Parts: sequence; structure tokens; C-alpha cells
Amino acid sequence: MALMSGCAGDDSFLIYEGKTMGTSYHISCRCPSDIGGMISQELDFVNTEMSTYNSNSALSNFNRSREGEWQRISDELHYVIEAGLYLSELSEGVFDITAWPLVAAWGFGSENTTDSRPASSVIEDILQNRIGYNFLDQRVPAAIRKRKSLHLDLSALAKGYGVDRISQRLKESGCADFLVEIGGEVRVQGLNPEGLAWRIGIASPVSYGNGVVNRILSMKDSSVATSGNYRNFRKFNGIAYSHLINARTGYPIESPFLSVTVIRPTAMWADGYATLISILGVEHGLRFAEERKLAVLVLLEGEKGIEERYTSYMEPYLVSP
Repeated sequence: MALMSGCAGDDSFLIYEGKTMGTSYHISCRCPSDIGGMISQELDFVNTEMSTYNSNSALSNFNRSREGEWQRISDELHYVIEAGLYLSELSEGVFDITAWPLVAAWGFGSENTTDSRPASSVIEDILQNRIGYNFLDQRVPAAIRKRKSLHLDLSALAKGYGVDRISQRLKESGCADFLVEIGGEVRVQGLNPEGLAWRIGIASPVSYGNGVVNRILSMKDSSVATSGNYRNFRKFNGIAYSHLINARTGYPIESPFLSVTVIRPTAMWADGYATLISILGVEHGLRFAEERKLAVLVLLEGEKGIEERYTSYMEPYLVSP
């Protein structure tokens, strides 16, 4: 959702691009040495730990485990699950990292097999028997167990976490200036190749892919993530259903939101909050963000076209309409 701008100028910047986590990545950095191998290593690690598409990942192995069995996991996976549980509780279950069965029932994710709208009885059965972050236990040393037939989904956090891991490794490698982006989740440090603060363009929903931006953000040493509600949807009987699902009701959200952009110090938290606020809806979501001093920009469908609203904490980052 976020397009990079201002990446020309200093030829000392290295560019790394490719595919990962079912999407693409782009890294622009000024480093004392080639760090391509490190990037591949970090991306492989996140996929091996947290992917729902990789049937052999640690997360997939847990999802296949039996109820009541403690499963040892890495500290890194435990950290991301803890963040997901925090956001699940904060939203009172509207956002829920155990919502994967609902995601699959509506035809999204790696199990996109349904050709029809799920029956209300199917949704009710999932809500009763397969959903509930409060049925997931954790302990130290890092281990988790489920007290229901749960299936975890970390897609709202894993890409951002991957961005943060690579960013940390870049710092350790002596890279003072960089931009790391995975699937629209971005983290920047220092200055761009032109010697200025990084500028991130938020794509206009009506012209996605054509390079047209609705807003430009000026950022330094921070992260931004955008959750979009206008590209990923399914149509059943001519009605479009969003991929963003309220885990308390079991149904996709009905909201004028087109996209929600959040700025935080780290990409994982920006990623998670963007999804959570999208599911909460316009009024509740913006009130939630303002109360928690979050920098949030939303684009929504208005009577006269695309409208924008933002919290007071977003104002310092806005460059142009």
C-alpha cells in the first residue's frame, strides 16, 4: 500500500529486491559491505517460523498439534505471539490471532478453496469451537498450548516483524541509512539517497499500481504500515466481502475505510495496529487511535469521492495533500 519515493540520487545505496511471504520486498541501504546473504537468511528465518503458507513452519506445526499439549517454540515466535495476544485482548477479540478458520471459511489466505458464501451455521460452529485467543496458553521457557482446536494466524504481524529483524541486522552491519519494505510494511532510518528525510507515498485507492499517491509522509527512524480494504476481497452472488474479518461476529467488516496507515517506532506494531483499527471501523478506530496517541491516517469512501481523516499525532508527518 505504501509506495517509496525519493530513492534516486546517491549511487552508494545498494538495492535488494525479491519475493517473500507471498509478497515482495524492497531494501535500499547504504552499507559498508554486501548484505544480500544476511537478508536472505533473515527472510528464510521468518518464513520458517511464522508462515501459514509453509506447511513445515513452526507455526504450521503448532496448528496441527493436539489440544492440551505444550509445544516448545523459539523466543522469536513467542515474542510475535505475545504481541498478537496483546492486540487481541486490547480489541476485546475483534482482532484475534486465532481467526484463521474464519479467514479460510471466507476464502482468503493459503486455503482459498471456497466458491460460495459460508452458511451462518458454519460461522457459528467456528466461533463456538475454533476461535478464542483466551484459549491459548503460554509460558517461559517459550512454549504454548491450545485448549481448543485453534489455528493461529500471524499475517498481521509477521511481515512487520521481518522488516524489524532486517532493520536490526542492517544497524549491526553498520548501515546508517536504509529503507526496508515487505508487502507495504516499511521501516526507515537516517536519510534517503538525496540526503533528505525519507518520503513515503500512500497510494490512492482508485489508481493503485499507476504510481498516483494520495498523501506523502516525511519519515526518519520510524515505521509505517498500511492495511487496505479495496484490493483483497471475494465476491459471492455479486456482493463483495472484505478480507478483514471481525473475529467476534465471524463476518467481514462493512466499512467505508479504503485504507488505514499507522506510524510507529517498529514495523510489527504499525502492522498490527493498522489491521486492528481497520476492523474496528471509522469512528471507533479513530477514537481508539487518538486515545492511544497513535499517528493514523485513514482514506475512506465519501459522498464526493475519497476523503481522508487523521489523528492529531499524524500531522507532523504529512507533507502534501
